[in-house]
This record gives sequence, C-alpha cells and structure tokens, in this order.
Amino acid sequence: MRMMSFALTERQLMDGSKTVTRRTGWANLRPGERLLAVRKAMGLKAGEKAVALCEVTVLSVRRERLDAITPAEVLAEGFPEWTSDPAAFVRMFCKHMRVPAGEVVGTLKDVRMRPMTGADLVTRIEFRVVPGSERAGTQVGLGPAV
Repeated sequence: MRMMSFALTERQLMDGSKTVTRRTGWANLRPGERLLAVRKAMGLKAGEKAVALCEVTVLSVRRERLDAITPAEVLAEGFPEWTSDPAAFVRMFCKHMRVPAGEVVGTLKDVRMRPMTGADLVTRIEFRVVPGSERAGTQVGLGPAV
C-alpha cells in the first residue's frame, strides 16, 4: 500500500477535520485507491521507520491552481482559522513546498527546485478515513511514498 505523509496536518487528519489534501505530485492517483497515512515518509534516517496513522480511501482527484482554493476548501484542509483568508493557506503551502524548476538540459530534466507559487498546479485529493483503521504509533517498513 502506498504511503502518504501528513507531517504538517497530522492533528487535522486524526481529529477528522481534514478531508482534502493538496499535493505537488500524485496526479496519477485514482478514486477508490487506498493509502496508508503516515506521520512522515521522506527524510527518515537510516533504520528509522514510518509511523502509521490510519488508512484513507481516495474519493476524488483533480488538478487545479493552488490559488484557486476557496474558503470551503480551506476548511476541508483542516484550517478553519483561515477560511476568511484563503491566501494564508496558499502562503503556508508555498512556504513548505518546492517544485522542479522545469528547465531541460540536453535530454535530462534539470533537478533544481524552485519555490512554489499560487499559480502552480497541485493535485487536490478528497479522501475519507477508513473506519477502524486508526493505528497511530505503529511503525511500518518503507514502501513507495511521496
């Protein structure tokens, strides 16, 4: 099962206020897929394992500009304090994310990263927690993660 990190929004995921997430990748995700939500999936030290939180089922997936987020979507992301200022969510997201620079050098894609902007496309993923799947604290071996 693929893992998806909720390092920045673990509290919102676990208290049920987060039903939507935006990601810089995941464009090939499909409704009906199940994912293992983990505390952190990337940047683990040697021998460190991911900590499982719960399983989620993907309900819908679409690509959209980050700055297209609405107050209702900010709420679904788990940030009720920013519903009157969706740009605050965009600023927070951009602060924590980087995207490929997109330049091509010969036949190899340039791997340099640049800061994100509100005009960048993100993948909006609506999901639901699988009832009874909560397993906070369970360590799991690494599989595919983003």
